[in-house]
Amino acid sequence: MADAARPDAAGPDVARPDVARPDAAGPDVAGPDVARPDVAKPDVAKPDAAKPDALRVANLRTGYGPTVVLEDVSFSLPERGALAVLGRNGVGKTTLLASIMGHSTFHGGHIEYRGRPIHALPVH
Repeated sequence: MADAARPDAAGPDVARPDVARPDAAGPDVAGPDVARPDVAKPDVAKPDAAKPDALRVANLRTGYGPTVVLEDVSFSLPERGALAVLGRNGVGKTTLLASIMGHSTFHGGHIEYRGRPIHALPVH
């Protein structure tokens, strides 16, 4: 079959309505910066600036005795938020949780629960 007879043999200058071109800004193609009044945006609750995070860890440096296991760990967790701590064996997942609970040696940083520092509280 000759190339001219094949339906997919159209050259680059031939418009093909069945193929979307990324450089064509038609009604169905819009970039992330293009306002689309026909598309409803999800109703996303904005965080309250006055409300502190439920848990905030900043520049945590902790370990066991004189040995530092975690260094410069920072994250924040909003109220009713979730956080996944993933990693292979021996990377400090349990040490992170033990540090938040006060069961490891605190070498520096800051841990807050609902806006109050807890890193210096006694463990009960």
